[in-house]
Amino acid sequence: MILALDVVNFSSSFLSSYPFPIVNQYQNNGYYQYDQYNNNSQQQQSTYGNTLTIKNNNSNQKPKRDEIQRKESKDNVKKDKKSIENKALSDDSLSGGDIKISTLDPEEFENLIKNAPKLAKDQTGCRMLQKEIETEDLIIVGRIFDNIIQDFGQLMIDPFGNYLCQKITEMCDNSQMKQIIQSVSNELPEICYNPHGTRAVQKLIEVIKEQELIEMLIESLSKDVVGLVKDNNGNHVIQKCLTSMSDRNKQFIYDSIVENCIDIATHKHGNDLQLASFLISK
Repeated sequence: MILALDVVNFSSSFLSSYPFPIVNQYQNNGYYQYDQYNNNSQQQQSTYGNTLTIKNNNSNQKPKRDEIQRKESKDNVKKDKKSIENKALSDDSLSGGDIKISTLDPEEFENLIKNAPKLAKDQTGCRMLQKEIETEDLIIVGRIFDNIIQDFGQLMIDPFGNYLCQKITEMCDNSQMKQIIQSVSNELPEICYNPHGTRAVQKLIEVIKEQELIEMLIESLSKDVVGLVKDNNGNHVIQKCLTSMSDRNKQFIYDSIVENCIDIATHKHGNDLQLASFLISK
């Protein structure tokens, strides 16, 4: 009985000491050690927990990083655009004043200039050419002018080309204006009869200020004042002269009306013009 109790007590004492103490002789033999395992396990759990925390934090920070990157990208685009504009504005050889940057690359621009007479008769091409003129870059305007001046008369009567003619005359200097008048002088009355040409000629009358150029224009229009007065489209050109020119410069119209008073007065458009010219002269 006593022996049985001793066995029970020994077993309880033995089990209560588990896990067994580390024996120093095993430490250098590569045997599994409880304390080391326990510490490593705690470190792994701690590291795992930290990893989860970092991942969660990263997932929360990702939208912020994306937002920052988008903002930086926009800022870079703005800086690049501003840099291009500053470079263009600093290039005095391109223009005498404020300029806008062409939207075309060099190759497209050269093709546009080279084929300007043909493209001016196309709706899309005409708009592209007008857009380049709107840059107000004198070199661009000059290059377009040089490529269309030989066909200016034909473009004035074209459904699309006449808009390019009106646009470019607003940017031409006196020398270029003189070239225009000289190139169309022989056919100017016929251009005025055209529903598209009449608009282009009216714009020409409106923008010309130099007396020498006005006299050249008058010389061309004087060839057929009566015919212009009686024509539905040409009539608007004569009216434009009456409202835009000085008394001295529009005297050629009065002279023609006096010489052909009956012929003009008995015509529908002529009668209206007689009344208009009378009121304007007062």
